[in-house]
Amino acid sequence: MSSYDKKFHEKTKNEEPRALAKKLMEVLANPSRIIDLGAGAGVDAKHFIENGHTVIAVDRETTVLEDLKIELSNKNINGLEVVKADLYEMKLPQVDCVYASFSLPFCPTQLFEQKWHQLESQIPNGATIAMIFFGKNDSWAEWTERFTFHSKSEIETLFKAYDLLYLEELENEGTSMRPNGEIVTKHWHTFSVIGRKKSII
Repeated sequence: MSSYDKKFHEKTKNEEPRALAKKLMEVLANPSRIIDLGAGAGVDAKHFIENGHTVIAVDRETTVLEDLKIELSNKNINGLEVVKADLYEMKLPQVDCVYASFSLPFCPTQLFEQKWHQLESQIPNGATIAMIFFGKNDSWAEWTERFTFHSKSEIETLFKAYDLLYLEELENEGTSMRPNGEIVTKHWHTFSVIGRKKSII
């Protein structure tokens, strides 16, 4: 998997920040400490740093992230910390925001509830979260042994402890990359969510 991840990170490192990353900048207090779970090539992390935030970028494959850290350091920008870890196994540090773009759904359906509770229970009251989930119309939806898929009502249940600031459902034809590097067409069905964890009095 690490070899595939590195190829994918190299391919995507010059892409534009995701729409969710840009939307997050509209609602997040500045400056904030953000943890980017499954940070990939660090495109969104770089966008956050350029907007005045600091970022802990977490991924299983960190070669491209380490290159980005050196690139930023050469420009006297020191807002990036790189952590090599499994996002579902690590203990979350104290942060203002938890960001996860196209990483949380890469979990077998039968394990998702347990892994989600383990992760979500560490998010402090008042923290902002921004995440992308796969919908049930996604063309990968039969591969429940590898991924997890949700309906809109299931997403709303996941976020019952949060004030929903943004929820967008999208379906579109796009592409994905196979382990051998081949680019193939794919139907994407996603939910992009931004929420703020409610304070319990």
